[in-house]
Amino acid sequence: MADDLEGPRTRINTSLVSRFTGRAVCFVGRVQKVHPSGISFVLSDGDGKNVTVEMTDPLDEELSGVIEVVGKITPKATIKAAYYAPFREDKSSFVLRVKITEVSHCTASLIKIWALPVKNIILKGSTCAEVIL
Repeated sequence: MADDLEGPRTRINTSLVSRFTGRAVCFVGRVQKVHPSGISFVLSDGDGKNVTVEMTDPLDEELSGVIEVVGKITPKATIKAAYYAPFREDKSSFVLRVKITEVSHCTASLIKIWALPVKNIILKGSTCAEVIL
């Protein structure tokens, strides 16, 4: 799976999961629940909709707050994670509520999307991790 994830990935929210079955994506969400076995967890997007993330190996750390997951969408409409990256909210706040007006690839170039209600957000970086307000 790692070979499939080396190129550009599309950043999606929960409403787009079914449209990307079998494709590499990045998803940013807030941890809602972690399965006791550590093999899966639930993330909510900025609209409060949930998606389940499946891990290849059980988690070896506690997850909370906002994280970015890179992986593939499964036929069960879950994300099979290749890796994840937590965001430290103690250093700066993070705006999750983003309305994606156009599905774009996360590349090194700048990608413009619109946040609700009218703020313009630009995402920069191959992992969609840096938000510039």
